[in-house]
Formats: sequence, C-alpha cells, structure tokens
Amino acid sequence: RFYHNFDLVILDEGDAYPFPENRMLQFGVEKARCPGGKLVYLTATPTSWMLAQARKSKVDVIKIPARPHGFPLPVPKFLKIAPLQKNKRGFMLQRQVLEIAAELLKKPGNRIFLFVPSVVMTSLVGEALRSAAGKYPLDYLKPDNVQWTHAGDRDRKLKRDRFFAGEFPLLVTTTIMERGVTVPRVNVLVLEAAQEGIFDTPTLVQIAGRCGRSPDYPTGEVWFISREISRSMREARSQIIVMNKEAQRKGYLRKDWEEILKKIVF
Repeated sequence: RFYHNFDLVILDEGDAYPFPENRMLQFGVEKARCPGGKLVYLTATPTSWMLAQARKSKVDVIKIPARPHGFPLPVPKFLKIAPLQKNKRGFMLQRQVLEIAAELLKKPGNRIFLFVPSVVMTSLVGEALRSAAGKYPLDYLKPDNVQWTHAGDRDRKLKRDRFFAGEFPLLVTTTIMERGVTVPRVNVLVLEAAQEGIFDTPTLVQIAGRCGRSPDYPTGEVWFISREISRSMREARSQIIVMNKEAQRKGYLRKDWEEILKKIVF
C-alpha cells in the first residue's frame, strides 16, 4: 500500500519474529522503498541472512559495540546445576539460585528478571520463590514481592508496569521480556538456559542486554543457570566479550569506567 513511497525505511529489531522467516513482510518492506532509497536494519543480533549479505558486500554494516553511557556490557556468568527440583510438597529452587537472588536483592532498589523456557515454569518457579520468601537466604523477601507472567497472562501489562515502577523486585517471565525493555537496577537470571530450542544465541544475547542499560545503573549481573553449558550459552557470552573488547579498542568506553563502578554503591 506504500509502493515506492519512502526514501528511507528503518526497520527496528530486524531479527525479531515474524520478519526474518516471512517473505511477504520482507517483500513489503522492500517495495515500500523508493528506487535508490535506503533501507536500514537495526538489531543487536543480526540473522544469518543479514550476515551473509554483509559478507558478500551487498550491504554496509555499521557496528556500535558500546552503549551511550560508555560502560561495558555485563558479561554472563554460568552456574552448572539443575535449578529446579521436585520434593514432596511440589518444586523447590536449588539453594545456590536462592543465594544469588538474595545477594542481588540485598542492594537497595535492585530488581531481578528471572527468565524461564515455558509458561508452566513461570508458575512453578514463582510459587517456589514465594515458598522460599521469609526464610533464609530470602528472609527479608515477602511472598507478594514475587510475580510471574507470560504471553497468555491477561495482567501481563499491569505486572510489567508495576515491576518497572519498582512496586515489587522479582518478576518471573518467559521470553516476552527479551527485548525492547529497559528497567533500571535490574539483574538477569535465566533458568534452564541450555534449552536451545528456546534460548538460542540471539535470544540469550537479547536477554543479557536487559541488564546495565540505564546510565544510573550501568552494570549488573547476568546468570545463565542450567545442568549443562550449551553452545548457545558459550556463543552468547563470547559475543558479548568480543563487543566489549572492540568497544575498548575503538575508544568507545569511558576511560574511568572501572573507577566509577568502584565508587558507585549498587
């Protein structure tokens, strides 16, 4: 309907579903551009066909390996355990997971995005956290400080807005929160991160990217927790490290970023 209508077309999150696999959408975007016009894809995780076009010099690539605030991207840490276990009362989270969450939430104003691979797991993990609330190591956490959501949750927007506003510190979610979300003072935990059918490399990079976005809180912790270390987990971590090294080499990072982080109380 906008045939040859725009001199410039900018497609944000060009790797996001359903665009990469939908030839009709790709055709529509191409046809909306005027002859000789420019098409710009914006994405932190380019698809394989985008990279192939770049290798063939069919498109120009502008890489920005740092955020505007000049601090490096938080690098994911790995914890190799089965995070969720079944007992007589239902399901419980491993003590190491609870200890990580407790340590992060001790810092004033801190929040946690806890990502899981399925809708069923949102409630299982959410209930497990509520059961653990008020006991060591989460002895200062109240049960209603834990919420969970997914695409089929009618209250997902309300919960998201309340989480953003700091009304509760811990939100269990599926990948519906993987991109386009900026929450200050947020840390990220991914349970069963080795499930590559859900958590492939681009998804893990996007999820890790929820952390450290705010200039007031330019860092934070990212944990990939699973009984195995998948190739996608390693690749996501490697990509983030490479971006930080490139940002340092090109002078995009603040020269005093390490000193500043030492002075800030998180």
